Amino acid sequence: RESYFYKIVFRIHKLRLLARMHSKDLSRRDVERSSGYVENVFTLLVKQRNAIEAMAASHSDLTDLARMTSDVFALPHSPPTHPDPAPSQTRLRTLAWQQKGFLDTLCE
Repeated sequence: RESYFYKIVFRIHKLRLLARMHSKDLSRRDVERSSGYVENVFTLLVKQRNAIEAMAASHSDLTDLARMTSDVFALPHSPPTHPDPAPSQTRLRTLAWQQKGFLDTLCE
């Protein structure tokens, strides 16, 4: 995936160098127009790449939030068999703070 991006970057760099010494059969205007088109498509590619990266990060945060939420609902609903319920409360408090942190991150 990354290799294709860097191949494109290299080819655009090569295009910029070759555009300076174009064939006499092509007008300067045609060369500039073609180079501008390629530069514009590359700009769109970079914007899409950044959008996908941001979406992947959000997806990762949402996946973590879903996992923590399922952990909360997986807590036993019946009273614990041991006399001290503190360990379950500690786990629940930890999960609640983690969820708050993820929600704060998503809302930024």
